Amino acid sequence: MKTVTRHILFFYLTIDPPLPAPPSLLGDPPVDAYPGVEYFYSPRALDAFGELANVVFVSGPDGMTFDESSGEIRWIPLEGDCIEELVLEITDQFGQSVEVRFDIVVHAAPKKLNRFQCSLDDASCAAP
Repeated sequence: MKTVTRHILFFYLTIDPPLPAPPSLLGDPPVDAYPGVEYFYSPRALDAFGELANVVFVSGPDGMTFDESSGEIRWIPLEGDCIEELVLEITDQFGQSVEVRFDIVVHAAPKKLNRFQCSLDDASCAAP
């Protein structure tokens, strides 16, 4: 009599589903600033499913602050500041991270007109 031996092999195959698109900022960040005028930005980001993603301040110009509890960024540019880079890191619930960089252009402060100055088109404007 023949003996038949059977071997049963089990394989475990783990397939990770593809990750969704990385998180992104919601809206466009403000990129214009003026000396002596507070720059304010409260960045919000969403993942691929519309859930809020975590935003972390990585770097910015000297004097820029980031409030971790509110997520608000504040900064008062100075005369002489020109183009400053702001770097944020966005992380979603899956651990996907993306670094976002953008430049903030500091425009020259507008000249203040006193009450005796006016436009050339206004002939009625004159010093008392």
